Amino acid sequence: MNLLFANVWLWPFAAAIAVPILLHLFARARPPVFPFSSLLFLRRVIREQHRVRKPRDWLLLAVRTLLVAGLVAAFLQPLWFGGHPARAGAGRNVVVIVDATASMACRDGAQSRFAAACGEAADVLSGLSARDRANLIWLRTPPQAVFPGLGVNIGYLRDCLRQGRVSTEAGDPAAALRLASDLLRGVEGRREICIVSDFQQTTWREIGAGVAHGIDVVTVPVARSPAGNMAITRLFAQPAAPLAGEDATVFVEVSNFSDAPRQTGVQAEIGELRASRNVLVPAWGRATAAFRVPCRQAGDFTAAATIGEDDFSGDNAAWLVVPVKPGLRVGLLAAESGTAPYWRQALRALPWAQGVDLAAGGWESDAQRCDALLLCGWDGTQPAPVRAALAAGKPVIWYPARGASESGLAALTGQPVAATGFEWLQPREPLGLRLVDADDPALAIFAGGERGNPAAGMFRGRLSVPPLPVDARVLLKYTDGTPAVARLKAGGGTLVLWNVALAPDLSGWAARTEFLPLFAELMLTSRGAGTDTAGGAVLAGQELVLRAERDLLPQALRVDDPEGHSRAVTRRESANGPVYTAGRAERPGLYTWRMDRDLIAQTAVNFPPEESDLRTIPPPAIARSGWAAVSGGRAARERRDGVPLWPWCLGLALVCGLAEAGAALWAAKA
Repeated sequence: MNLLFANVWLWPFAAAIAVPILLHLFARARPPVFPFSSLLFLRRVIREQHRVRKPRDWLLLAVRTLLVAGLVAAFLQPLWFGGHPARAGAGRNVVVIVDATASMACRDGAQSRFAAACGEAADVLSGLSARDRANLIWLRTPPQAVFPGLGVNIGYLRDCLRQGRVSTEAGDPAAALRLASDLLRGVEGRREICIVSDFQQTTWREIGAGVAHGIDVVTVPVARSPAGNMAITRLFAQPAAPLAGEDATVFVEVSNFSDAPRQTGVQAEIGELRASRNVLVPAWGRATAAFRVPCRQAGDFTAAATIGEDDFSGDNAAWLVVPVKPGLRVGLLAAESGTAPYWRQALRALPWAQGVDLAAGGWESDAQRCDALLLCGWDGTQPAPVRAALAAGKPVIWYPARGASESGLAALTGQPVAATGFEWLQPREPLGLRLVDADDPALAIFAGGERGNPAAGMFRGRLSVPPLPVDARVLLKYTDGTPAVARLKAGGGTLVLWNVALAPDLSGWAARTEFLPLFAELMLTSRGAGTDTAGGAVLAGQELVLRAERDLLPQALRVDDPEGHSRAVTRRESANGPVYTAGRAERPGLYTWRMDRDLIAQTAVNFPPEESDLRTIPPPAIARSGWAAVSGGRAARERRDGVPLWPWCLGLALVCGLAEAGAALWAAKA
């Protein structure tokens, strides 16, 4: 706590406080003595009056002294700083970060959190003068600063706050703090970052970090009350890219971000299908509504889902573009000569599979254009394209190379794997197979027995397999306990680990009738619920991107947003060929790509699910992180600029003046 005076140069006038005291002392000088007759009675009267006037004189002295002191203090303009060190005369450099993420659209009473934040930010800026510098950063993806550097036009910043609009995007607080620190780096004077936000938990996970040394951070929380919310947090199809003639299932995942169970209706428009379901969602839990859709012909169809209205409506709808393919483009890496020819022959026998040979060198770029991957003899190096395929819901069947490192398996599953590798073993006696998981969807075709026994056959060699993760599903095992075919969760999808050698000198399994249906079912049932759509599913705030099979003329392309407004398209080169961009998607909905009047693709833009959880970090937790937490913009301004005490000083002088006038009037009447 400390006290500063704005008008220090007026300190010499503080000597005026001594004037009432000096007048009082001079008034007490002894009068001259004159001889007179008996003064006994006069002295008795004077003694009685002096007993009354002496306290009154002292009180009058105190009132007059306080009157002058109050006037002098009012001109000195004292400023009180509670618990915050202030520096007199130092220039103020302030960067205000205003949270404009989607959660700020939540209403607290009569106004939204964003409207409250803009009002508080305006209060923070109102105390700055023309000699101070400031800037305003909108917390979005990415954060945006109004000025390229610190500026003196405070009025313009306040106008920007009045015209600001909340977004439907997630935010990056770390990037906003880095930007604010860069703006304040190297400037002279006091440096301060003021953050005005609801401090939503999912956005501000790493609160208290990312600020350069010497910068004061003040936070203004604007969330006044806890808010529950119902939201569609995921809309996906299984499989992600169905084939023409098969059925797909569209799932609508509804989350309840409140402490009480809630029931809501889910309405879906999927192609020509109109349907609804009622779901009961537990407290802080999820529920899923499923809609089965027949895919009669190749092409894209759109799905839209909505739930009942609540106080936070931005996340009550979601969209999806589902591509129905005439067949699967299957990329085959034939790095192992014994098994790869039989995989290639199997692909030719499947009417819905189009085999594409992947070159041994540089196959990673070609893999992105495939709908499925068969990696025969892959050694596990450069797993990034395989992870990307799994994340997109593409089936991946991997037959490891002999001597391959276990690091490839660890990179795909994200779990540590024992350092044993895939070593080739050839036992003295042939090994048989046994069925382990008859309930796996790939084995359902053999349930009746008319298609044979997939566990039949004898094998004269196999790979050693490192211990698999506990959640792995082993379909077939060798009689010595080694996994032959297993499913593993990897990269957000499902990886099929294949450990069955098909070379004629090692087994005759490729010639059996069970091989082709099992091979086909493993591919079809391994397709996941990825986000690979014709236009590329994105979240609000991300860039709209189209990857086309052929080269297009950007001038002939346009993108129509959900409101029907058109935007231009630009072309840029990438490692995988040309891509076409149309800026950032500001709002959720369906964006259509058109060439002249023809519809060529659609992009589904959805609400960021992390913005649906409206729980906030309380101010005590913010204060424990090392940042100051104040109640509002005015409190932040007073913490920075101090609390002016001159009105209180002037009020004290006024009260003392009235008291002296009253005392003088009473003395005159007495």
